[in-house]
Amino acid sequence: MKNNHEIILKQYAAYCKEQPLYLGTAGSYGMEMLTIIREDVWAEYDILAAFHPPVGAAAHSPSLR
Repeated sequence: MKNNHEIILKQYAAYCKEQPLYLGTAGSYGMEMLTIIREDVWAEYDILAAFHPPVGAAAHSPSLR
């Protein structure tokens, strides 16, 4: 089962109902999905997500449009 997390970018802040947002927690089996909603000036920007594991190199997502 995928866990869907909705993040809203608006002005200078990121909003999420879950506070704090935990990804890759026990029981998720790596099935996490992020929905990024870009409002205001964010609608014109590309987004690059970087995930930093406790050990090892960071993983980058493709650019989001």
